[in-house]
Amino acid sequence: MSQNVCDSTRISFYQMNNKDERPLSLKIPIYVSGPFSGPLEYLHDKPLETGSRVYVPLGKRTVLGIVADKIESSIKKSINFRSIHQVIDKSPIIDRKTIKLSVFASQYYRGTVGDFIINNLPKHLRLGKPLSLPETLIGKNKIPLYSLSPEQLSA
Repeated sequence: MSQNVCDSTRISFYQMNNKDERPLSLKIPIYVSGPFSGPLEYLHDKPLETGSRVYVPLGKRTVLGIVADKIESSIKKSINFRSIHQVIDKSPIIDRKTIKLSVFASQYYRGTVGDFIINNLPKHLRLGKPLSLPETLIGKNKIPLYSLSPEQLSA
C-alpha cells in the first residue's frame, strides 16, 4: 500500500512542477477567404463574439477573418494551433443571421463560407479599418430625436 501512495505522490508532484505544461486557451473557429470547406481553428486567451473581425496567420501571410458561430472547449496550447494575431473589433460587426445566410449561399452556389462573408463586407471593413459611426444633422455620432407625426403614429 505504501508503494501506491508513493506512486500517486510522485504523479501529483510531477503534475504540479511540470514546466512544459502551458496554460489553457480557447480554440476559436475563424472564417477566412480561401478554398476551405469550413472555419479554421485558432487559439485565443479570451472568448470572442461571433461576427468580430480578427487578423490570423495563414501560411506566410496575415489575413482578415471573421469569428464563426461556435466556440469549442478548452484545449492545451501545446497542440500545434496558431494563435490570433489581433482582434480588430470589440463587438461584432456581422450578426448571426448574416452568417447563416452566407452559409446557405455558400452551399447553394457551391462556394466557400469565408469568401461569401468576407466579400459581403464593404471595402474599408475588408481592409481592416475601424467601423465608423455615421454623422447626423444634430451632431457627430448622435442619433437625432425626431417625434413622429400623428399620421406616422397611426400607420
